[in-house]
Amino acid sequence: MSSSTAEAHATPTESNPRAPATPRAALATLTRPHPTVWVITVTVGEDNRMTGDAMDEVSCHLDTAESEWREAGGGKTGSKIGGALVLTSGNAKFFCNGLGLPEQNVEGFMLNQWEPLKYRLLTYPLLTIAAINGHAFGGGCLVAMTCDLRLMTSGKGMLSINEVLIGVILSRNDMELLKAKITPPHGRPWPMRDVVLGKRFTQAEALDIGLIDEIVDDGGDRARLVARAVERGAVEGQVVSGGAYGLLKEGIFQHLQEKGQFPRPRNNPGLMEARWRTRMKYAKL
Repeated sequence: MSSSTAEAHATPTESNPRAPATPRAALATLTRPHPTVWVITVTVGEDNRMTGDAMDEVSCHLDTAESEWREAGGGKTGSKIGGALVLTSGNAKFFCNGLGLPEQNVEGFMLNQWEPLKYRLLTYPLLTIAAINGHAFGGGCLVAMTCDLRLMTSGKGMLSINEVLIGVILSRNDMELLKAKITPPHGRPWPMRDVVLGKRFTQAEALDIGLIDEIVDDGGDRARLVARAVERGAVEGQVVSGGAYGLLKEGIFQHLQEKGQFPRPRNNPGLMEARWRTRMKYAKL
């Protein structure tokens, strides 16, 4: 299968005008281990905090995966071409430890990069799967929550929305996202209190309230976790073939559009593809 690395480590070119001028190692890579499954692996520093550069690379890979899926015939009425995107980490300890601290103080970062990336993942036209291979704290847990499915290692790893512990306020979008994704255990109080108070959930606790969908007994081998995510993506990703999946997600999360900063018009699969082609034309992908 094909694989690629973000051209972020290259200089700007006509094919990738978003690449930085100074060469550096890529922070995210894209692989295609199955004809209909793409894997984005993010590796940033010691604890995998999302930076602006990393988000740019992830966004480029989202463009590429969607482009390859649509060029293969996916996203059209009557199509049989499924598609899934797996998001994981190349860090042995952390899936993601939130946001890079310098970025949080940059004017416009939250509005122009962080929130749009979460919204795009939340409404992405392919089935999205978070392969959580370690701790997911703060913004890292929120990124995982934007995905349709969340698979987590049986090894070391905890999930926590720990903003309250560091004096950070969750956005309205984040609160609505959590309310939409967390399932109250039958006959027990809704767990939102523990979530916003920064409780560190074990895999079993996270599974119980809907923070994750499956615990993968991977023996500490990240490759086995990703392989399971790819396996599920190849089967369950078939539902996206006709192009309605992303639009259905937009409808489900319409309240996030209304409460947040990202109103988008209602569409149909044909208009969705036309919008994508326009975006690709200007991105020169």
